[in-house]
Amino acid sequence: MEAGSRGRKAVYIIGITAGVYLTFRFLLPLVIPFLIAYLGAGLMAPMVHFLQHKLHFNRGFATVIVGLLFFLFLGTAGLWLVHKLAEEAGRFIGNLGNLEEALNTYLRQICCDAEANFGLEPDTIYLAASSGINQLVSTVEEQAMPLVMSNSLPIVKALFEGIAVIFITLISMLMICKDYEALQERRERMLFAEEIDGMAKKVSSAMGAYIKTQGILMLITAVICVIGLFILKNPYALLLGLTIAVLDALPFIGTGIIFIPWAVLVGVMGDWKLCIGLLVIYGACYLVRELLEPKLMGKQIGMTSLEMIISMYIGIRLFGLAGVILGPVGYLLIVELFHTCCSHAAIL
Repeated sequence: MEAGSRGRKAVYIIGITAGVYLTFRFLLPLVIPFLIAYLGAGLMAPMVHFLQHKLHFNRGFATVIVGLLFFLFLGTAGLWLVHKLAEEAGRFIGNLGNLEEALNTYLRQICCDAEANFGLEPDTIYLAASSGINQLVSTVEEQAMPLVMSNSLPIVKALFEGIAVIFITLISMLMICKDYEALQERRERMLFAEEIDGMAKKVSSAMGAYIKTQGILMLITAVICVIGLFILKNPYALLLGLTIAVLDALPFIGTGIIFIPWAVLVGVMGDWKLCIGLLVIYGACYLVRELLEPKLMGKQIGMTSLEMIISMYIGIRLFGLAGVILGPVGYLLIVELFHTCCSHAAIL
């Protein structure tokens, strides 16, 4: 009897794992705009409810008003952010010549010191290093143009598809928000509504805690980096600060991957003030994550650190960067579905 019970459990695990994988691989890309729209409608629903029941607005009119304010806020914030990032990126591209000159000067100084220490003829090492770098740059430039040309059409196609998906998501958000209460009632009458709600609450509670924690930490890290780099008078404070915050949220990567090599480089070049400033920013980001992450996440995630890392790694291997979220979500779904199936079969 025990052997049969174990066999059924193994079948459940294999079947559920295959089902979750196939759902994430093929079904999720089709429904993700509507899931995002549903979440957005959930954020708008309380304000629409207030306008409808407290100020006696028509439901459709209230939805349009709230939707316009919501989209106006997101659009304004998005346009300002894109403008600032484009401005800093343009400034960075414009200063590439000065950066190349500074790096060339630094390379010459290092080579001169090495030549003097080893008793070599002047420019022996520098000419060899400079020739190798120029050859590398030429190779990259030769391969970059065909790569850009061959991928230009897919990029344009992906851009238009992205715009279409955003448009569909926004329209769906308004339509869902207008009928939000009716959709909630219909959802409660669905087949297996109780089981689905139970799993959804457990998974959303765990992943909500994880996403909220990472979002708060990313925001705090971005603020620390942007302010710190602004104080250090870095002209790309916003661009670098946001990039570093995103890298810090990724598994196996942190702020140290940028700040530590950068601090070492400027320290070797003799700019100790900038070196110390970069290390201070890195230390502040590190302390914030170490102190706040356990308090914000607590035990809500329902996964050990090892399980989290393994599920993220598998998710990244299967789904790319989206696996950072899909991996842990898939693991939690498999566990909850397995316990639900075993509970109904009364084999636990």
